[in-house]
Amino acid sequence: MRPTSCRFVLPEVTVVEADVSRTVGDLLVADGRIVDLVPVGTAVSPDFERLPQYRGCFVTAALVDMHGHFPPDNILGLTSRFLLLHLAHGVTTVRDAGDVDGTATPAVRDGLADGRFVGPRVFSSGPFVTRAPARWGNSLFVEGPADAERIALELRRRGMQCMKLYENLRRDEIVALERAAREHGLVTLGHVPTALGFEDAPLADAQHFFGVAPPASLPRDHVLDRNAHWDAVDDARVDVIVRAAVEGQRANTPTVVALARLASAGAEGVLDDAATRLLPQMFRTVVWHPTRGLPAYRSPTPSRADRLQRALAAKLALVGRLHRAGAPLRLGTDVQQPFVVPGAALHEELRLFVRAGVAPAVALRMATRDAALALGRSDLGTTRKSACADLVVWGADPSQDLSALSTMRAVVHEGSLFDHGALARELDEDLAMRDRAFERIASSVLSRLALWRVSRRFVA
Repeated sequence: MRPTSCRFVLPEVTVVEADVSRTVGDLLVADGRIVDLVPVGTAVSPDFERLPQYRGCFVTAALVDMHGHFPPDNILGLTSRFLLLHLAHGVTTVRDAGDVDGTATPAVRDGLADGRFVGPRVFSSGPFVTRAPARWGNSLFVEGPADAERIALELRRRGMQCMKLYENLRRDEIVALERAAREHGLVTLGHVPTALGFEDAPLADAQHFFGVAPPASLPRDHVLDRNAHWDAVDDARVDVIVRAAVEGQRANTPTVVALARLASAGAEGVLDDAATRLLPQMFRTVVWHPTRGLPAYRSPTPSRADRLQRALAAKLALVGRLHRAGAPLRLGTDVQQPFVVPGAALHEELRLFVRAGVAPAVALRMATRDAALALGRSDLGTTRKSACADLVVWGADPSQDLSALSTMRAVVHEGSLFDHGALARELDEDLAMRDRAFERIASSVLSRLALWRVSRRFVA
């Protein structure tokens, strides 16, 4: 897909900088950067294409998803659609939280590099860093703190920007891995191991609120139980979590949307809405099917649905408590969990943060400037002069009301402007082509085979 323009003026727009300022002017973009914001009507070089269709719009920094996954590179060929869905929702940066089989990261990198795919920049974690036994085939193993340096060097050798600390690690190993990652310029994120509480696992950025429920309260070491069994999280437990997060300035990326989507599927385990219909039909008929889909989520029951709703309410309350206490929070989605769709899920995560008590402008800042800084990029997540031109053009101001997320007019990525209508048409045509192919009976067989290959080792 080709951009509408790469050297342009957005006339008479309101530029929103994080949650601190709004300025009206003509915004100039060229050579991948924000050139300037000048008074309305200022004469500029004829080399700039004036785009009057965006006059009067609002411009913010583009969004960052701080916890996503990309699909394995297999016969289903989903990489390009995942990337385009992110871009079409204004997401121009994704922190990839792990490549389950080692094929997703190369597919993303190669496709973006050679121009076959259009999509966001990706900060990759690659293999999961874990103690044996492995839960995913693409793992690097730790046997003690002394392995941390070797792990960090190996990730750098593979061209990764992040380190994903995964299951089974001990506290001393987490400390050593975090230190080695800092020394080698790697951004860390991780799971609190099931045997530890959040306060005992000194992760710089803990994922999914794992470790909030006391370890002894979990029926088993299983992803569903860790997300849903929160009845033991009382006020005293929340006080412990908030204190540990604030005192250590330890971030949480709660990915509340993953739980909210599962809860929305209810006791039947079925969810068919506008977001899920952005992915091919085989996701609804195979991958997310309540009895033959992802093994970890099969066989929903009314009691499970009730437990999910209680856990969702508790997690939203914790987001509010952490925010009011000044603890760092990141917005991520855990794309590839059931019903969690690239791009659309980050919009829902923003709305969930607002539901938890975070002001729209602050939630937007968390998903732009704060996220970019956490990734070490001060030139992203901002609308200031000379910054990388990663922007979203809206018909209304989302920093005042997140209903404006439905008014997207264009996305600018590294200075290239993509009209939202053109992105939507591209997605529609791609989906129609995929669904025609998957209507054939062989699609079900191939889908189930690919799903089995990915999930056969996923036990938690």
